[in-house]
Amino acid sequence: MKNFKYLIFVLCMLYLNGCMPAFSGPQIVRTSDLIPIQPSHQIKAVTFPVTYDRFLDVRSNRNVLGHYDTFGSGGTVTIAPDRDISEVFETIVMRAFERKGVPSGSSIFILKGTIQRANVGAVPASQNMDAELILELSLVNSNTGARVWQKSYQGIAVGRDPQQTLALAFQDLAASLDKDDSILGLKQTFLASGGKIPDSAERKEPEVKKTAVDIHNIPDFKSSPLPNDLAVVIGIENYQGLPKSDFSKSDAVMVKDYLKALGFQERNIEFITNEKATKSKIETAVEGWLPNKVKKDSRIIVYYSGHGAPEPKTGDAYIVPYDGDPNYLTTSGYSLKRLYDNLGGLQAAEVIVLLDSCFSGAGGRSVLAQGARPLVMMTTSTVLPSNIAVLSATQGSQISTSSPEKGHGVFTYYFLKALKDGKKNIAEIYEYIKPLVEDEAKQINVQQSPSISPDVEKLRGRFGLRK
Repeated sequence: MKNFKYLIFVLCMLYLNGCMPAFSGPQIVRTSDLIPIQPSHQIKAVTFPVTYDRFLDVRSNRNVLGHYDTFGSGGTVTIAPDRDISEVFETIVMRAFERKGVPSGSSIFILKGTIQRANVGAVPASQNMDAELILELSLVNSNTGARVWQKSYQGIAVGRDPQQTLALAFQDLAASLDKDDSILGLKQTFLASGGKIPDSAERKEPEVKKTAVDIHNIPDFKSSPLPNDLAVVIGIENYQGLPKSDFSKSDAVMVKDYLKALGFQERNIEFITNEKATKSKIETAVEGWLPNKVKKDSRIIVYYSGHGAPEPKTGDAYIVPYDGDPNYLTTSGYSLKRLYDNLGGLQAAEVIVLLDSCFSGAGGRSVLAQGARPLVMMTTSTVLPSNIAVLSATQGSQISTSSPEKGHGVFTYYFLKALKDGKKNIAEIYEYIKPLVEDEAKQINVQQSPSISPDVEKLRGRFGLRK
């Protein structure tokens, strides 16, 4: 008993002298405590509404705001939110935009947020704590997929208490949002894109026109099995740290279903979507799986729906994998030149490449390295091997659009519609879809015209999708 009392005495003294290790669990921060009090200044006149997308948190550990040193007690304490920290960022942005006259509501503009940093910590042996927040906002035209506005905001603070310091950082972030009126310059863009400024704050949700997407009713092509024909079908809609490529997975699913109806065997279709479509997986499919399976009479289809990007120094066009980074395309992307070279080396009868993407970096299904300018380019400007034909969604600096009404990329939709209507080879398909894609894009004030290589006259009667 005497020894036990002595042990308790020693532990107490260690604790009082700051030498006791920290055994407690993480400190939980109420996210509601981090939201600043709304300023009292008057709201500006309404300019236009925006539709909010779910904010993306790209930090490696989304459940932790940071760690701080216990200043000599022999350990650190973790600070964590009681709810999704995205809610704090979303609330602050919504309040700031409301004050600017940009409320949430039904709109052609979709506001996307990317949380790049949300942290509070302390340098060892320092009595001060630093908190830093970085939020990137972008506004995307839902009709065209083009990014029409983008801005990064920072909130910083220094203090002694971790929760209070973090709250001050959120106040600083809110202040930087309030001071910046750059988004208000988009009013004319909103009007020019077919938007309408609401007469009052109360707006009714527009009726959604339900249209039967006829391509989903796949016909019976009465095709014989094609045991030697191969396909690689790639659709990347959700990216690691990049904006979505709307409907790209749906595109890939329908293309696969049509190929099966045309006689392609399930085992001969390499189907890769979203997080599975990494650079290494694409390399394996094109440079490993295809060479191992190909026969001399094989027809090969390679279909890609997702982001493309230009390499600013060379102008080369790259497919952007799920884990790709437009700032480091040579190491994280898959170039079209490499794709064509590998496909051209296959001992196959025909190879058809279908690209529902764009590669200028001007918007739509393309992304661009920071600080780079969009490039005017042709996606098939390289000399193609004689056994390859390429049908692409765009030309030059155009963007590849998608249709919320149809739930697909415009190019893919009309490509599948051409198959359904009995078009048999790549030249026929191109001539069928070109005016349809151009007309639909024109309705949303966008230029998009499919391209084909080699020249369409050289492809007549060749490169058929059905025997």
